[in-house]
Parts: sequence; structure tokens; C-alpha cells
Amino acid sequence: MIEPPLPIPLTDQHLKMIGELCAILGQIDLFMQESAMFLLNVNPKVAAAIMGSTDVRARSDVWTRIVESKCQDEAVTQTAARAVKRLGKLSEQRNDFVHAYFATLVQTVSGERDARSNLFSRRASWDACCHQNQK
Repeated sequence: MIEPPLPIPLTDQHLKMIGELCAILGQIDLFMQESAMFLLNVNPKVAAAIMGSTDVRARSDVWTRIVESKCQDEAVTQTAARAVKRLGKLSEQRNDFVHAYFATLVQTVSGERDARSNLFSRRASWDACCHQNQK
């Protein structure tokens, strides 16, 4: 195990949520890559190259274009558009969570309180989202 230079301010529940989020995002990536492979009729290596960006928005954009160009069914393209919109929000919430906790700790240690207050608001929005999803 790696010893962190500073204490990690996460509860077991937070760590569980990070693990679940990583697993879900990995499943989404796999689905987009496999559906691109199917729709384009290419092998897995070619699909991986086409979907190769690590940026969620870039991958989503490529995937949406593939779906729109290959699927004639409007219901499918509309579902894909809704999925990409939800994925963007999920990715944004993931970034808020991961960076808010890390940056909050750094800001506390460095004493820069202005940026810290903004980061707490990002953290609060994540906490509100988590509690809403648990209902």
C-alpha cells in the first residue's frame, strides 16, 4: 500500500462510491466500444483506435456520430443522445467529487481559503447528489 503524504479525507462509503463509479464508467466505455465495433463492422483493435480518446466528451461525440450515421431508427438515435447527455453529467459529478476532496485538502494545507470555499460548494453538490441517489 502507498503511504499518502497527507491524510485521505474519505470515508469507507466514499471509497465504495468511487469504486462503483469507476466500474460503471468502465462498463459504459466497454459498451460504447463494442457497439461501435458492431455498427462499423470492424475488429476490436480498430474499434479501440476509433474510440481511443480517454476524454468522456470526445468518446461520447465519436460514439454518437457512429450511432447517428449507422442507425436509421430515430428512437435509437434519441436514446443514444439522452444517454450521452446523462454520461456528461455523470462525468462532471465524478470530476467534482474526485477533485473537490483532493483540492480541498491541498487548499487547507496551503491556507488559500478563497479557492477552498468554491471547492466546498462543489463537494456539497456531490454530497447532495449521492444522498438523492440513495433514496
